[in-house]
Amino acid sequence: MDAQAKKQRESLSREAWVKAACRTLVERGIENVKVLNLAEALNVTRGSFYWHFESREDLLQELIDVWHRTNTSALIEAANARPASLGEWYVNLMRVWLDATQFDVQLDIAMRDWARKDRAVFELAQSEDSVRVDRLKRAFEAYGCENERIAFTRARILYFQQMGYYMMGVQDPPELRAGYLSEYCSLLTGAQIDSGRVEPFIKELKGLIA
Repeated sequence: MDAQAKKQRESLSREAWVKAACRTLVERGIENVKVLNLAEALNVTRGSFYWHFESREDLLQELIDVWHRTNTSALIEAANARPASLGEWYVNLMRVWLDATQFDVQLDIAMRDWARKDRAVFELAQSEDSVRVDRLKRAFEAYGCENERIAFTRARILYFQQMGYYMMGVQDPPELRAGYLSEYCSLLTGAQIDSGRVEPFIKELKGLIA
C-alpha cells in the first residue's frame, strides 16, 4: 500500500462515502451515484472506495438502509407512542414529519424517484409504505377505533395526505401550515386539539424550518 492510498483510507470513513452518496442521490438522482462521481466529489481516488465497500451495489444497499433507519424508523417510533390523547399523538407525529433531523423529506422524495426506475426498489418502497400505514392504523385502533376498515382508511388518508404534500413541493409559511393544526387533526383523525397547543406549535415549527 503506498503512502497516499493509506492516508486516504485513514482519513475518509465509510460514513463520508455514504453521506456523499445520499447528497448525490437527492441532488442528482440515482443514475449519478457512481464511484467515480463520488470519488471526484470527495477528492480521492476510486481505490479508497473499495476499502469500505465491496461494490457499488453494496453502497446502494447502504442508502436503502439509511432511508429505513432515518425516515421509516422515526415515523414508526412516533406512530407507536401512546400519549394521553389521540390529538396529542397527532401533534407528536407531525413534529417528526416536519423535523428534517428526524424525517428527511428530500431523501424520501429521491427514493421515490429511484423506485420509478428500479422495480426492486419500487417493491421495497411499497413495503415501507405498508409498514408505515399499518403503524398509523394500529394507533387509531389503540385510541378506540373499533372498525378495522375505518382505522385502515384513516391511516391511508393521513399518510398519503402528508406524503402528497411533500411530493407536490408545497411550501407554506409556518403560520399557515401550523395555523390549521386543529382543523387538520379533526378532519384526519376525528380528534380535537386544545386551542392552546396551536400557537406553541407554530413557534416550534418556525424553529424546525429555520
